[in-house]
Amino acid sequence: MGEEEKQKTIEAWNKHVILTNSKRKYMGFSSDAEADFCDQFRNGVLAHDKLTKKEKLEILITAKLK
Repeated sequence: MGEEEKQKTIEAWNKHVILTNSKRKYMGFSSDAEADFCDQFRNGVLAHDKLTKKEKLEILITAKLK
């Protein structure tokens, strides 16, 4: 189950990156909101009970949050 959860989490991050890039393009970007989202995302990954420590680390490295 961990690999599936890891993939879902990485896909969610990739969608966020696409949305953030779109907001930057149209000037609807808030760096404070982005920082809050990154903190919440990182904390959510770390608190996830179906991922191993290795999978959590892979996700955070992929998202450049580690």
